[in-house]
Amino acid sequence: MQRWGVPNMTIDVSLLDELTKTGDAEADEAVKAWFDDDDDLTYGGTFKQVHDHRHVVPADQAASVQAFLDRPDALPSWYDPAVVARGQAVFAAFAPQIGMGLFCASLPAGYAAAVGAEVLAGTGELVGHTKERIFETAQMVSQVMDPGGFEPGGSAYVTIRRIRMMHGAVRHLLIEDGWDTEARGVPVHQEHLLATLYTFCLVPLDVVSRFGVRLKDSERDDFLHLWSVVGHLIGIDDRVLPVRYDEAVEAFQLIKVRNYAPSQSGNALTKALTEVIDGMIPFRLLNGLAASALRECNADDVLANIDVPPANWTRSLFVPVRVFTRYADKRQKKSRAASAAWGALGRAFFQGIIDAETEGKRASFEPPMQLTKRTRKARMAAYADATASPSGSPG
Repeated sequence: MQRWGVPNMTIDVSLLDELTKTGDAEADEAVKAWFDDDDDLTYGGTFKQVHDHRHVVPADQAASVQAFLDRPDALPSWYDPAVVARGQAVFAAFAPQIGMGLFCASLPAGYAAAVGAEVLAGTGELVGHTKERIFETAQMVSQVMDPGGFEPGGSAYVTIRRIRMMHGAVRHLLIEDGWDTEARGVPVHQEHLLATLYTFCLVPLDVVSRFGVRLKDSERDDFLHLWSVVGHLIGIDDRVLPVRYDEAVEAFQLIKVRNYAPSQSGNALTKALTEVIDGMIPFRLLNGLAASALRECNADDVLANIDVPPANWTRSLFVPVRVFTRYADKRQKKSRAASAAWGALGRAFFQGIIDAETEGKRASFEPPMQLTKRTRKARMAAYADATASPSGSPG
């Protein structure tokens, strides 16, 4: 199938094998120059520059970081602002349910992939700083839903460029730290990126459907187009980006069969996630709601590969949520005023959660410190070995 003149590749096992060998050439080149120029090993400082690059004197900025973050990345030829707007309207209409899907289903769907979970856990950030990373992701999603966010200089555009740089840095650091690329592919490879994209566009729609909303095929395709634009900007090859919802579901199923497996990393990430969600709930009587939500929102193939505690009585609380969602959906379809009102309420709900947790600050995307400390130690040890004489004194 073609998307406005862009021939799409048939996603099969052989193509996915190729995707595991490919990262993001543009970001990887910038990261290589960045680390080649930074011999003082202050990785935290250079990661901080990714976040603060618009607030520092250009002379103090790593040249490759500045060039990459400020380089214009044209929207794809197939970008359709009208379709993007319709995809954003789907989000606005069901923001609370999509938000629940993001926290309780999209993230666990990523944790169920053993190697992908190892990459996430390997940085030390999603286990040690789960809350911050979750809400940085939520903030990015909110920016994607802002009109004009994709344009160069827009909120989503700027954040996505930072994420690409961070992905390149994680690839560089993991490989330097001994990552087995032959057995496990390049860290944060194209199949991993595509699978993550699917968790953000397909899984939330599944959650919305679980709560009783009957979405049209056109609404699903609009939402998919919106996320395909994100995929393009985040460095995924246009030829493998999803065109239609049914094709994306089929491709995602193949990726899940290839990658889903139980892992210690996936379980650690799931445990950290449930603890954060339970910690956000003010009433102790609702302890266990996170596990109930994960069991309510996820498909069996996800739950079979992550360790989620059994649901307790709090699972019954999702019954009124379903009733409310069905009612809201019917009202929106009958009244433009109701549709606008529910959309505004949904956006306010989602943004209110983000603002409460981030205090209105923009996502920081700080360094994976556990990884950088480990890598720095290894590099310093290697340097000591290389500069030591046979007697053990400097040569």
